[in-house]
Amino acid sequence: MPAGLEFDFDYIQAELDKRKPGQSSLTTSRTEPDKVRVLSGVFNNKTTGAPICLIIENKDIDSSKYGKIKNILRPSQIDYTALKKYGGFADYRGSGRFSGRITAGFVMAGAIAKQILRKRNITVFAYTKSIG
Repeated sequence: MPAGLEFDFDYIQAELDKRKPGQSSLTTSRTEPDKVRVLSGVFNNKTTGAPICLIIENKDIDSSKYGKIKNILRPSQIDYTALKKYGGFADYRGSGRFSGRITAGFVMAGAIAKQILRKRNITVFAYTKSIG
């Protein structure tokens, strides 16, 4: 990332807030704050030229219930695929690297990319033309 680019971290947080769990009766009951924190690459809201590292801490954790079912392959979950791919060494607590929280990093990167593109007057959009 080039040095001197300015970012609106409130915008990045607003984008993250769109994907966080617990906002609907149809999603998980966990309520993660998903608060973004800058670890490196940004100082005074401008890039330093170093790699940007952002983190979201997982606050609502209760891994105890996963221990009881760690050897059970649950339907509609990643369990079987992870078992075959990693031979039983995958982190089974909350699906590990296969968790839906993996999308948080995509959202943060996308929010940064959107800001860079917007400053260059580039707009990206998509729509559904037809179904069926």
